[in-house]
Amino acid sequence: MGLGLGIGVLFYLIGLIGAGDAKALAALSGLVGPDAMLLTVICALAILVVWAAPRRIKKLGLKGFLKSERQGVWHYLTKRKLRPDPEDCPPEIDKVPLAPFFLPGFVISIFLLWRWSYALV
Repeated sequence: MGLGLGIGVLFYLIGLIGAGDAKALAALSGLVGPDAMLLTVICALAILVVWAAPRRIKKLGLKGFLKSERQGVWHYLTKRKLRPDPEDCPPEIDKVPLAPFFLPGFVISIFLLWRWSYALV
């Protein structure tokens, strides 16, 4: 549970997830253990990207989507505050909670862990 809380608080302080998602990570880690928790988070993030990317491409267009992602990565890496031009960005950026993606991520991670453990035997 401590690993999940530590990762959750770290991601919260960086600004990647909200406080509710950080608490859900701690609870998830306490329920499934550290191995399954890390794989669950990776799978949940992958599902979130697969779900959110087409929505953002539809909203911004492919060119706008790529520009937005490139700017976001650049500003994150340089630790600058993201102050986009009002003309370049939509008026409201959708925020999506990560917690609803934990359950499908957990199901996929259990399947992957089962397949890996079965392959090792």
